[in-house]
Formats: sequence, structure tokens, C-alpha cells
Amino acid sequence: MSAADRHQRKRIVRFALTTLEDPTSQRRAVVMPRGGRQPPACQDGDVSAQTSEWTPTGTGFAIEFTSIRMSMARLTLGIIGVILIAAAVPTVLLILLDLVDVLTAHRRVLVLVLYGFGVVAAFVFILLFRRSGRVRRVEFSQAGIAITDGTDRLEHPWHEVSRLTIRTDSDYARIGIRSARGPLTLMAAVHTMSLSAASDRPVLPPVPDELRALIRGAGFAETAPPMRAPGCWRYGR
Repeated sequence: MSAADRHQRKRIVRFALTTLEDPTSQRRAVVMPRGGRQPPACQDGDVSAQTSEWTPTGTGFAIEFTSIRMSMARLTLGIIGVILIAAAVPTVLLILLDLVDVLTAHRRVLVLVLYGFGVVAAFVFILLFRRSGRVRRVEFSQAGIAITDGTDRLEHPWHEVSRLTIRTDSDYARIGIRSARGPLTLMAAVHTMSLSAASDRPVLPPVPDELRALIRGAGFAETAPPMRAPGCWRYGR
């Protein structure tokens, strides 16, 4: 054993003895894998990577999370449109190359080719779409709902709001508002969830009971989450 190895071993033993003697010590051992590299950080979509939380504001609650301003219906239509366009491109190429007759005899091959193009295009579309997410702050108070997007601030007084949806789980996690100014939906799961994550994985923290009471106090009827969507709270007048 070299002198450097003996010195390193003495340091480790001394560190262990110090930790045992002082359990309140703030020092923490870091386990390094072979090669001296730190373990990878949490990836997007991991529950441990989610830092959003409901914060009391004195007059209500606020939450900040990365979201995309688009309804689930429009997002679904966009994905379907991308798949159809991606499937149409190779079809046109086959027509131009006079290969339709050849592949018509093997319809399964043709279907698989078109399906493959569509899936790849949809996957690329979602990856690019996720990059458009922005951090927004949503505040619930006795006056209504306020959304801060950078330097812009949009306020929805309670008397203008007719419907409110807060979903914290699955790939449908979102905050949706329908008011006199039009519908507004902030999709959270599209950006935060991994494409291979479980569909019931939590994305946003659970809705506090105090916030639910505040919304009910503003004159809304609360619809309890169904069995298939335990994190979906709906409010309407």
C-alpha cells in the first residue's frame, strides 16, 4: 500500500469517528461511484425533481410551475395533425416513384411504414413542443385568480369565473379556467413528465384543503375527484 493510500484511509476513518461522536454534525458523507463521477441528477418527470408547491400568501395560495398554455383538446388535435401529415408525405413519395403497386400487394408493410413515420413525427413534435414551456405563477385569493407570466399579469375576478379545473396527476395535469375573458389552460405534465412515465404519476402537489375551502367560499360547487382521476378537482357555478 502506498503512502497516499494510507493517508486517504486515515482521513476516512477520522471522518467516520467524528460523525459517530457528533451526531448533530452537518457534515455528510458523499458516496462516489467508481471513476469519481457524481451520480446523475434527477431527470424531468421524476417526482423528486418536482419543486412546485402551494405557498400561503396571506390572502390565499400561490404555485409556480413550468407549463404550456394550450388546452388538451388543441394539443391532441395538433398531434393527430402531425401524424396525418407525416403519413401523407411518404404516401406522396410512393406515388411519385410509382411504388404504390408494389407495396399494395404487401399492405401490412405499407401500413407499418406509414404508422412508423407518424409515430416518429409525433415523438419529435412533443419533444419540440415541450421546449416552449415557461414558468408561470398562479395565485388564488379572495379576489380571484391571478396569473403572472414574466412581466405580464392576468387577473380573473371570481365573479367572472364560471368553471375551474385543478388536476395534479397523470399526463392531464393542468389548471384550467373558464371566465368571461375566455378559456385558459396551463398544461403542466406535457413539460414535466417523462415520455415513458406512468400515467398516474403525480405532477403537481395535492390541492390544500384551505384552498378548496377558499374556492367554495367564492360561490363554487366542488365536484369530488372520480375513482379514475383522484387528482382532478372541478368547480362550477
